[in-house]
Amino acid sequence: MKEWQSDGEKGFLLDTCLMMQDKMKAILDYFKIEYDHTEITSRELLDRSGRTL
Repeated sequence: MKEWQSDGEKGFLLDTCLMMQDKMKAILDYFKIEYDHTEITSRELLDRSGRTL
């Protein structure tokens, strides 16, 4: 977190968190565990911002 605050490379931390969110949703889907599907996915969020993982 210290490097994130001083480095200015905030995109890496955001990308990592969003990627892990997608992986967690895939695990929940695999085990058929219900969760709120209305939440925006990280891919949609990045598409809207013009960024990629």
